[in-house]
Amino acid sequence: MLLVIGLALIITVVFVYFSVDQKLGGRNEGSRLQFLQESANFKEKQFLNLVPTPMVAPSFSTMRKFFSNKGNKVPKQALKTKSFDQVRFSEIGNQSISFAWFGHSSVLLRISNTTLLIDPVFGERASLFSLMGPQRFPYTNVHKVEDLPPVDIVLISHDYYDHLEYETIRALKDRVKHFYVPLGVRVHLERWGVNSEKIVELDWWNETVYDDHIGFAFTPTRHFSGRGLSNRNQTLWGSWSILTNNGNVFFSGDSGYFDVFEKVGEKYGPFDL
Repeated sequence: MLLVIGLALIITVVFVYFSVDQKLGGRNEGSRLQFLQESANFKEKQFLNLVPTPMVAPSFSTMRKFFSNKGNKVPKQALKTKSFDQVRFSEIGNQSISFAWFGHSSVLLRISNTTLLIDPVFGERASLFSLMGPQRFPYTNVHKVEDLPPVDIVLISHDYYDHLEYETIRALKDRVKHFYVPLGVRVHLERWGVNSEKIVELDWWNETVYDDHIGFAFTPTRHFSGRGLSNRNQTLWGSWSILTNNGNVFFSGDSGYFDVFEKVGEKYGPFDL
């Protein structure tokens, strides 16, 4: 009886935690869910890849190795990095294309007098939990959102924790003009305090134009999404083509390879970066 009560308490705590934690983001329900279901890419109660992509659960030994600190997984010394130079970044970006890489998938891009921030994650861990999960490597220069110049647009490729982070979005919400996101991701940003008028949601192959001089196309990738136990593939994932008179940029997000890369190149390329 004590064992049953103990398990029931654990299940209750986990359920409550996964229901109220802000980091999980929002849920697409009611009219929001109906809107997603109108997408040609929403089938069988979820978004699906364009080609069959089986998801194989990792073995216990694989998960143990993943979360273990043993082995040559973390640099023994801080990785040497440069301090971000806002002036130089803007000067180059006003002439051609400049970019700064802040680790993993976080990229700051300056093109056609427009500053873009892609998949920004500036926190300590890409995880729902503050004390466990993938941790940032040590750098000689650790940058924060406050170190960045004013940002016109944030682009998000998908909603997993190493590409969409609660703390970073909260820090950016009043510093950014627009957020361009995949279908379904709007609810996360709105729950975190981003003004809904700033958010533009796109389906695969949707296009939009910013300020009459820079185009964006959201294109398919071969991946998955989800931030909780029960919302796998309830939001879309994808890549971004950024199109200007000063050059074109492609950002893939996460993906396995498939023939859509060739189609993206044919339709929006060639790409300069």
